[in-house]
Amino acid sequence: MSRHAIVWLCGLALFACEAEPGAEDDKPEEGAPAPGVDPNLRIGHVMFEVGHRFESAGRAAQARNWGYAEYQVQEILEMFDADMTRAALPGDCNDAVADGMYESLLRQLPALRAAAHGQDAEAFARELATASGSCNGCHAGCNVPFIRVPSEPGAEVPTIALEAPPAARPAPEPAPPAEGSEIRDPWAR
Repeated sequence: MSRHAIVWLCGLALFACEAEPGAEDDKPEEGAPAPGVDPNLRIGHVMFEVGHRFESAGRAAQARNWGYAEYQVQEILEMFDADMTRAALPGDCNDAVADGMYESLLRQLPALRAAAHGQDAEAFARELATASGSCNGCHAGCNVPFIRVPSEPGAEVPTIALEAPPAARPAPEPAPPAEGSEIRDPWAR
């Protein structure tokens, strides 16, 4: 048999061995992204922008720039609709917790936008605190509790400082030299 015939028969055999639609080979591989998830869209990138917009909305509310605050909250809602659903969660994330917090935020963010639209500083601060609690709950469920969203409008997102710095303390007095020890001045001749 010629080499061309062997190559042709091997190609025919490979073609015949391809799985039919719905066969076992159509199952996603272990570790493959879920349907609809873009493996190139990292949740960290999306969350970085969400955090920036969350902080900007709070700062705008503090400055009474309500149009900008409302705009930033609307952008967050659009990101949740368009990007969050396509971004892959980290492998050690508790998906049930993340899904619950995501649903909570989808209910909470319109109230935050409405507070900005109504130019209501008290309602905005209250709704922002509620939303930040959901953000922090999701971060804890995804094993990144150190990424903390503050509950006060205008605070940096994420909060970097763990706690307030300790109060300044005076330096302790130097201990007197032990008996019998000489203190020499290295500059003395």
